[in-house]
Amino acid sequence: MIVGPREDVRDVFVSREPFQIVDRRLQPVDAAHFSPAALRIGTCSLRRTAQLRDFAPEAQILSLRGNVDTRLRKLDAGEYDGIVLASAGLHRLGLREQLAERLTYLQLR
Repeated sequence: MIVGPREDVRDVFVSREPFQIVDRRLQPVDAAHFSPAALRIGTCSLRRTAQLRDFAPEAQILSLRGNVDTRLRKLDAGEYDGIVLASAGLHRLGLREQLAERLTYLQLR
């Protein structure tokens, strides 16, 4: 049995505008008029919800269903400010480079 190299195990925050993690807090690169309480993040994973509470405790965590393409369409339609996906899935689908400016990798704990 041949096993290929391991993929990136991190989760990634995909947003409509560039974000960054500053002092363990998720915020837009252009944070001039940013309200953390107004941030709407989509995921259906309990583990990811708990992880997001560390990086964006004031954010609204909203339910998000569908395949990756559906989730990205919902993000681009403005239903969410950001969504959390698996980095490995984006790589396998060939989307990591296309979305590079919109990705913020969440730190492993």
